[in-house]
Amino acid sequence: MAFWDFFTKAGKNKEKAAMLYNSLVGYSRNPTLFTDLGIDDTVDGRFDCIALHLSLMLRRMKLEGEGLRGMAVELVSVFVMDMDRNLREMGVGDLSVGKHIKKMTSAFYGRAEAYEKALDIEGDGYLEGVLERNLFRNKKISKDVLVAMAKYVYETDKQIKAMKTEDLKEGLFLL
Repeated sequence: MAFWDFFTKAGKNKEKAAMLYNSLVGYSRNPTLFTDLGIDDTVDGRFDCIALHLSLMLRRMKLEGEGLRGMAVELVSVFVMDMDRNLREMGVGDLSVGKHIKKMTSAFYGRAEAYEKALDIEGDGYLEGVLERNLFRNKKISKDVLVAMAKYVYETDKQIKAMKTEDLKEGLFLL
């Protein structure tokens, strides 16, 4: 492999990860999530919704072990770059962007860990509690909405798990 092939391949992987991320963000902006399922249509609510869907995708990629590890790393990198760009567009100054990114990535990883644990436990309303704390930020949400949101998460997790590895490697988000 020639020296420049490494950079060409890395660039293509970043591009595929960006395609996958953009599709994932589009999916996480389903109006039903905000209108019927009570997620706040705010900067925080949209961040939490993206974090949820990205967590589910990374959970899927983790199942492949090394097969999708590179794509998972690129996907997180694209997520961080998107958060950086959004902060700058909102007027956050250069000197404090890094601090905000650190806080956001920490929040993301905490949520991802909580969602994974909740999905592995399945039952006893554990996922509903995790969603109430993380997705709804302890806002009073009816039990019916929490149950509906948990059902949505279980179903989306199942759909993402069914995605073909080859499609994910190509940056395709096909549900």
